[in-house]
Order: sequence, then C-alpha cells, then structure tokens
Amino acid sequence: MTMAVSSANPVLRFLGGHMRLSIVFWVFGLTPLMLIAGAGRAFYTSNFVTIASSAFYGILWSWGLALCWVYAVVVFIALWNSAGRYTGQHLYGHSARAVGTALMVGGAVFTIETSTRTVDEALANEIRWLNASAPVLFDGSTRFDEAALGRDGNLSVYYTLLEPPESAMGMIQLEIDAYAALRASQCANPTLLAIFHKGRAVTVHYHDSSLQKLFEVAISANDCVEAWRVPT
Repeated sequence: MTMAVSSANPVLRFLGGHMRLSIVFWVFGLTPLMLIAGAGRAFYTSNFVTIASSAFYGILWSWGLALCWVYAVVVFIALWNSAGRYTGQHLYGHSARAVGTALMVGGAVFTIETSTRTVDEALANEIRWLNASAPVLFDGSTRFDEAALGRDGNLSVYYTLLEPPESAMGMIQLEIDAYAALRASQCANPTLLAIFHKGRAVTVHYHDSSLQKLFEVAISANDCVEAWRVPT
C-alpha cells in the first residue's frame, strides 16, 4: 500500500505515510474516529425514528455517514503506510495497524446494523411501553391485554371485547370502525411509521372473554401511504 509521492503535495505525503506515526494515530486516527463513532451512535440511537420515517433526514444521514467513511478510509491508508515506514519497535507499527483495522471493522458492523437493528429496538420499546400498563380497560367494554413480537418480526396487539356485538352486522361494523380508528392512530405514531417504513406491520387481534377469536386488523405501509406523504 506504500506509495511514492511528490514532496510538494501534502495530501499525497499524508496518504503515503510520510507523517509521524504517533501524529497519524492519535491526532487523525484513534481520537477523532472514536469521537465520531460515539457521537454517530448516540445521534442515531436517539433520532432513528426521524431518520427512518423521513426521506429528507434519511438522505442527510446517509451523506453524513458517507463523508465519515471517506475520512476513515483516508486516515486508514495513511496509518497503514506510516506504520510501514516506522523505524522504531515493530510492535508499535503492527499495533497501530491492528487498531486501525479494528476501527474499520467496527464501523462496517455499525453501518450494517443501523439498517435492521433499530427496527427491532423500536418494536421492543413499543412493546415495553404498551405492556407497562397492561391489562387496561377502555370505554368499559374493551380491554388491552398485551403486545408481543411475532415470529415474522411484526408487532401483535391483543384486545378482549367484554361485550361484543351479538349480530353479524354489528360485528362487521365494529371491524370497520376498528380499522379506521387504528389506521388513524398508528399511521400518526412516529415509531410505528419507522417500523412500517422498514417493511414491518402491526396486527391487532380481538377476542371475547372466553378467548374466542372475533376478528383482527392489520396495519402496514400500504395503509399509511397518505400519512407518509406529509413529512418528507
């Protein structure tokens, strides 16, 4: 990876490893890269809903991540070549290369994980929030029982209707009303919008007091198309 460079070009001299290893490692390498990694992880963890549900902020995050990778690659090349030119103890040069490689691998893992892990985190947070108050009675006849993560990775929510309609028409009308209410509330939930944006769905199951299934309502990205068009 060592390159022959003109002494007049400071960028090529830097890339070619002509700067002192200690300066490349501490000033341009480990210290700023650790700060960038820590700040990036903290920012993404606290703002992943906005990033995932908004095309504009998603593009900004992608560009920011790309610029960080450009910087990391440039520094890694300089560090590798500087370690190769190091005339002191070989252990220091090998250690610098090992640390640089570890940082690059860690950055790659973080980049890959941010596209999937945050959806699971959002689901886990939503489930914890919902189950914190369970069971809870609504309007005297509807009881929220629990929320759970299904095997397909989608969110399932369970309700019990203590006084279900006796007629078939009444049950059909209730299902229609439930879909309208759930679509309005869930498509306005930023966390759920982020989940829908990643291809997940929410299914709400309704049972009677004897645990007999009455009907279920599924909400996915297709149901929230209009809601998605608002904040871009």
